[in-house]
Amino acid sequence: MAAADSDSPLKAAIDRTGSMLLPGGYGYGNVGNRSRPREDCMMTSDDFERPVVILTGFGHPTAIASAMEAYMFLADWPARKRDPAHGFVLKACLAAIRGEIEPDTARGLFASWAEKNDLLAPDIAAFVGGRKEGSRGVA
Repeated sequence: MAAADSDSPLKAAIDRTGSMLLPGGYGYGNVGNRSRPREDCMMTSDDFERPVVILTGFGHPTAIASAMEAYMFLADWPARKRDPAHGFVLKACLAAIRGEIEPDTARGLFASWAEKNDLLAPDIAAFVGGRKEGSRGVA
């Protein structure tokens, strides 16, 4: 796991609990005991019903399939590019991880934020679904 920034919620949780539990109680207990997941800290899934596909790096598509993945992507977003919408979506993802809101609510907010920042990949299904079959074959 990458080192957490001194101001990050993950760092604050580690300092407060003395463990590597992720926000909302995910984790494997304390750092020295990673042999099996702790049953008392398992939660409902934070997976999205459908992943959000964003373009990263040199336009490579990346599927963000859960609130945790979205949270991690947002946490790595450069500070100079952050705006109030970024903070709102980050908090929504954290709430979904904790089980306070539905994961797909956070998904919708993350997808809107990604679109606003020109990161959202085109929906390929929309192009494929637009093909029509006529008397001369598929158009």
